[in-house]
Amino acid sequence: MNPATIIAVCAACTGFGTGVLAINLMRFPSKRRYGRHALALIGFSAAGYAVFDCFGALPGYSAEFRARAAEFNLAFSSTYIMGWILFDPSSSQQRASTPTRIGMSLLVIGLIVGLIPGVLYTRTIIERRVSWLDLLYYDAVPTTIGEIYFATYAGILAVWCIRFLVRRRAGDHRVGLFAIALGVQV
Repeated sequence: MNPATIIAVCAACTGFGTGVLAINLMRFPSKRRYGRHALALIGFSAAGYAVFDCFGALPGYSAEFRARAAEFNLAFSSTYIMGWILFDPSSSQQRASTPTRIGMSLLVIGLIVGLIPGVLYTRTIIERRVSWLDLLYYDAVPTTIGEIYFATYAGILAVWCIRFLVRRRAGDHRVGLFAIALGVQV
């Protein structure tokens, strides 16, 4: 097993553990029960993302399998971002703003469309060598629709990172972790 796969497996275990912990915390009374649901979504989607991320660094899989793994990887990644948006304390205290609703809608549409085989990724695989890790990655090539979605996805991610950082600088200390978590995705 290579270092990238080991890290992905550890991340999957951590995400799964976070999801299980959040579900168990739901049994206890709290004002932020909704936040625990979002935390479970974050944990389980991070675990799913990490599991499907493993297949990009392991040899011996077909192009079809790798492309499907990339599609599921993107679906879990979109779900992860939605989880952080829902976990935001201000989300549960007020009606979502129009940009938030648009961003969430685009993520859901991309998630659903992305699960249709061949819409976001072709079945062509390119090999990418990372020499300092002595590792070979196998990446599915995106379609034109996929590239449009990735640009949209990156835009949503950047907007939310900036929103969290601005709120953090304004004194809202609760959102610093959110900015870091989404920044890692960037």
